Amino acid sequence: MRVTKRTNMKPPVLSPRQLPTMDKSPIQNQNAMRLRVNRVALIQELKYEHIIKYLIQNDVLDEEDKKKIEKGSTAGDKTRIMIDILPTKPKETEWYKHFRQALKTPEAGLQYKKKYNILVEFLDNTIIASANSPIKAPEKKPNSGDKMKLPHFNPLPSIQTPMCNGQATRSGNVQSRSMSEASGNQNSRSRVSFNIGITPSEEEPLMFSMPNDMPAGDEKGMRESVGSGFDKSSQGDSPRKTLVKGFYHRWLPTPENFKSLIEIPEEHFKQLEKGSNGDKHQLENEYQVLKKVQNLEIVFALERRNQLPEGFSICMCSAVEDILNDTKNFHLYVKYFNHFKSRAYMDILKEISTEFCQFVQQLPSAEEEETRNHISEMAFNLVDLLTEYGYYNTCESVITSLIEFLASNPNIETWMVTYHAYMHLMSIRNRNFEFTMAEHALNVVQRYVTQIELMSFGQDLLDQGEEFLETSVLLREQGSVNPAFNWANKAMQEVEEDNEETIMNTLFNATQAYCAKWNTKKAEELAIHTVQQAKSMYGTNHPLYVKALLTYCHFSNEFRQDNFGVEVAQEALSISEKLYQGSSVFTAHCHRVLATALMAAGDYHNHKFHEHAFQALRVAMDVLPASHLAIFKQTLARGLQCKAELVEQAERHGLLLEAESLARQAQNLISSHYGDISIKSAQAYILQGTVKTKMGDEEGEVLMKQGLQMLQICTSPQSNYQLIMKGTLGTFYKQKDCPLEAINLLTQVVNSVDSNGVYLKWAHTCYDNLIELLKASDRHTEAEEYQAKLIDWMAENPKLANISWEVLNESPKPFKDFLEKFNLFKAKLGKVKASLKKLIKKK
Repeated sequence: MRVTKRTNMKPPVLSPRQLPTMDKSPIQNQNAMRLRVNRVALIQELKYEHIIKYLIQNDVLDEEDKKKIEKGSTAGDKTRIMIDILPTKPKETEWYKHFRQALKTPEAGLQYKKKYNILVEFLDNTIIASANSPIKAPEKKPNSGDKMKLPHFNPLPSIQTPMCNGQATRSGNVQSRSMSEASGNQNSRSRVSFNIGITPSEEEPLMFSMPNDMPAGDEKGMRESVGSGFDKSSQGDSPRKTLVKGFYHRWLPTPENFKSLIEIPEEHFKQLEKGSNGDKHQLENEYQVLKKVQNLEIVFALERRNQLPEGFSICMCSAVEDILNDTKNFHLYVKYFNHFKSRAYMDILKEISTEFCQFVQQLPSAEEEETRNHISEMAFNLVDLLTEYGYYNTCESVITSLIEFLASNPNIETWMVTYHAYMHLMSIRNRNFEFTMAEHALNVVQRYVTQIELMSFGQDLLDQGEEFLETSVLLREQGSVNPAFNWANKAMQEVEEDNEETIMNTLFNATQAYCAKWNTKKAEELAIHTVQQAKSMYGTNHPLYVKALLTYCHFSNEFRQDNFGVEVAQEALSISEKLYQGSSVFTAHCHRVLATALMAAGDYHNHKFHEHAFQALRVAMDVLPASHLAIFKQTLARGLQCKAELVEQAERHGLLLEAESLARQAQNLISSHYGDISIKSAQAYILQGTVKTKMGDEEGEVLMKQGLQMLQICTSPQSNYQLIMKGTLGTFYKQKDCPLEAINLLTQVVNSVDSNGVYLKWAHTCYDNLIELLKASDRHTEAEEYQAKLIDWMAENPKLANISWEVLNESPKPFKDFLEKFNLFKAKLGKVKASLKKLIKKK
């Protein structure tokens, strides 16, 4: 903080009746002490003009006080006078409450608001005597006679009768368990672990650590007490302490006057309690998550006040380990960590990750198996948690530190762990659009596969389903549709049946691979089975079920474009909001997919499509890096383009300008990720060109042609990607009244399209536009030919049968059985090969 000169400061302008007296209430004295302790910081950082209007409006200060304050010679002097006046105000004015609120809502810019939030935190966390404690008499100086006295000892606690359910013995159990663990772990160097607990008092329940043998009847009491957070910590006579366990055991005083930043979502909990069985199960998990977050918060409070022992590592304490081991509930922590970040500017996950990387770098080697396994498990779980937030760069730092640690022992015992570490690294880089670096990780993975397969039973150790899955993702993102399709099939064949999460991820990827291949019927089978499997494995209140619904919507928005797709997208958004209670990566994608579904189905009622497209980008900007916003900007650009068609002419140009700006930003991001010549870059140019043509800008035609030229380089002439772009450009020429160019492009489309037995809306539109143009050009014979061709095409490519919730909610077949039926041709081919082998052997 900046130190101001105080040579010109004057004493506060206070009359004798305004001087603070000791006959005020304890709360008044406590609040006055808060200002006194933080006086220097307040004078240096606070500008009185930012809050004085609020204080006058709430009758804390009056015009006379304002005149006294303005007599100060400098800005700091004026603030000092105001700070001295406030404690003289009577209790009825609630001067401290309004002063604190004024700091939270100042009439100032963002920079000052951040400073004032820090000041509020200083005031709230100031350690002072309890408001109810009596004023201590001054200590007497020891005299020579005191040295002859025996030291004073507190009496031993009396023996108490154990209460029912064993609650009264918890303190002893925790203490004895701690002592036994201390002796057991004193000589152990294989696993570094720190656990926390809170000393229970006779009058309070054990709030922050619940033993595994806790009777079911006590759980309800825990729920009722959990809402009070840490505010009860100052209520009993016995001091609250925190136990730090690891290589040493130490009880540390819990911070006095500690105010928890956690806002307990009581209303959300009530809604879950009234809901379905899935909601009630989520509620049980919510209570456990809240308890673990409270444990973590108190550790960070001790760390902020430098009350932790020297050498203590937060990343290795039990509060962090409990969260990292709770892998099925990572999504429920998001709302609390977001709250810490917004209220206290404290990014807990990044702090834990930074400290974890530093801790791992200090470890001598990866020779001890228990230490190696423990560190690896923590790293993998931490990466999964960070992925929920879109912290891909931090994920890479964590995995890189683990790989460097494992490299200190490059022997056979570390090969499997290193293989999995590089698989995580490849997955992270795929999601972070670092495809060249992902290929490098894949090369290392394949090298370890070769080494492991040379071991005895090495092939039995490997589950290469994840490797093939990530290879498919890498190729599909780069536009290699056919190889990605083949690797997706191979991943489904290789994944282990008991690896549920990888099975789900394999189904997600396979659905997108079949969609990219335009194998519509198989893609629909996969999309439906994906939703059924997710519900069967995880229930409806789980992120993977939401992802399964989004996967179905991806298929539906491409091929079905019906109202049921809108319903599924709305359900995904509803569940996501129930799970995350705030901004999250999933919530952003749910808004985006719902906006796309509404536009695909032609539902423009109340402009909901634009609202959800806007919300998608807003949420994404909160939770994702700027480099990941391209798809959200494209969706909003399309939404603005559609909205411009529905509003008055006066509003239209402004909407199109905004859409063009977003489309251009998205195109720049996509080119940086995928290169200047790729399928996604071509699609971005087409979108930007389409918006510009709506604006009457001639550059739009140039951009659309440029996009088509890219696709002609990247894809074959029969590729549906290229045919769609030709159809788009042909429709533009039709609207521009260039019939020859339009007829030429649309003829290429209808003569080349391969629908694979399924109705395609965009192909039907191309047929209609072509027939209309031929009739307008007096080419009636050709128009009749294509009309007949259209009738035949529609007969050969009927619309897909309707899908309902009954279908999606059906119990799925086991994954292996589904796969056999899905790959029926391969199964039959395998039987034929087996029969041929038997015949050959007989001969």
